[in-house]
Amino acid sequence: NLIARVHKPQHATVYSNLEDITRNTIQSLEASQNPAQFRRQIRPHMMHLRRAATDPSQIDRAAAGEELPWKFDYVMAAVEEARREHRKVIIWSSFTLTLLRLEELLLQYNPSLVYGGIPSDKFQTRGIKPQEGTREWMFEEFKNNPSVTVLLANPAACGESISLHHWCNEAIYVDRSYNAAHFLQSKDRIHRYGNHPITDVATCAQTPVNYHILITQDTIDEHIDTRLNDKIDLQEEILSSGRFEEALEEPETNVICEVDGLQETGTSITDIQDFLDSL
Repeated sequence: NLIARVHKPQHATVYSNLEDITRNTIQSLEASQNPAQFRRQIRPHMMHLRRAATDPSQIDRAAAGEELPWKFDYVMAAVEEARREHRKVIIWSSFTLTLLRLEELLLQYNPSLVYGGIPSDKFQTRGIKPQEGTREWMFEEFKNNPSVTVLLANPAACGESISLHHWCNEAIYVDRSYNAAHFLQSKDRIHRYGNHPITDVATCAQTPVNYHILITQDTIDEHIDTRLNDKIDLQEEILSSGRFEEALEEPETNVICEVDGLQETGTSITDIQDFLDSL
């Protein structure tokens, strides 16, 4: 379920200004340098534009003004509706600042919060309540505490072992990275096989799963959506055709990019070329 809307006017201006700065900066880079090094310099600019496509105040607070971004308006309305209907919802974002700001806006819904800075309970074992404040505790609160309506989470911090489908069937993607593996794994958190531990009912067979993917029009969001679809289609084609000797990931997918303490992978050579072509 794609939700595509334009930025509010002042936020569109911030994004456009950042796009101009990005274009001029890239044009000034030495084109004759090592291609891999050139691409390493491009990736941080792509991350900044991704942030601006969601919350331009992270780029220029003064110019963005006090009005909330449209994505935040959408999230707040969706969470309030979920609370009224006694449902739970997951909010996904790759950016810590976005998660922390949403936590402030959603305090009345007692949100659980999981990202790289939240520690794991390394000694937690089945049947024993995890240590308060850890990721495991956050997940348990989200699942079992009726007052916790929302889970705010970074896909990179929620591994394959996390199952939330018995307690939640709705997720909102405030933003997405180019990492197709993280996107697919995050979807699987609420769409899995297995029966409910209490009712013994196959949850996902009876309850439809809803994904809300928020896309700001005329921004990098649109290119990410296209590229993720391309990657997922290619992976499905390779697997269905039995061409197991072929790589499922595009070249340089595993190259690490770090901006403001956030490390991530997933941006391939093809992603970068598509981005450069769009400027």
